[in-house]
Amino acid sequence: MDNDTIVAVKEHKVTDKDSLKALKPTKHIQLVNLLDVFMDHDILFLIYEDINASHVSLGDIKGGMSGSLKENEIAAIAEQNIFMKPFEFHLGTIDHENLLVSGTGHVKIANVASGMLQSDSARQ
Repeated sequence: MDNDTIVAVKEHKVTDKDSLKALKPTKHIQLVNLLDVFMDHDILFLIYEDINASHVSLGDIKGGMSGSLKENEIAAIAEQNIFMKPFEFHLGTIDHENLLVSGTGHVKIANVASGMLQSDSARQ
């Protein structure tokens, strides 16, 4: 990441400092990629790629969906099967807020660090 890269930062409070080990940078066209993670006391700073206004969540679309989505519903929305190649980590709950769609129909899954943290706590 160079000095002029625009990013999005999300704060996440943690109780287990070992959870930092579960977070790994991602690089996939259908994810809002996690670029880096920093910790200050009990706050994780999750550094994501910035997708600016090019995508909107399904929850923000007028008359849009709400609640959790099943894999086949996501694939129908995306008009593609985004799970053809399994990810190396658990994506967590995919719902109307973290499934983002561009004006051209390109779909991205947001908040991937949450799924990584969930799967790590489930393993312990």
